[in-house]
Amino acid sequence: RFAVARAEASAAADLAALAGAEVGDCGRAATTAQANAAMLLACDLQGADVQVTVGRDLRLLPGRVVRLSAEARAGPA
Repeated sequence: RFAVARAEASAAADLAALAGAEVGDCGRAATTAQANAAMLLACDLQGADVQVTVGRDLRLLPGRVVRLSAEARAGPA
């Protein structure tokens, strides 16, 4: 369960970075992260590149939540 959630957080980060870089906007990255069940924790625009950190909460047991985070960077090829 942990490995799947980690992979999903990583995928959400990749998609958020790509979406943000496409339009040069952290708002778009946040919307994309949210659409993938994650939250945008940080976004840094560096020229045409965007670096994002997203988080995803994983409920392990009742009352026990772990936040997983993943980073990604995207920009023009």
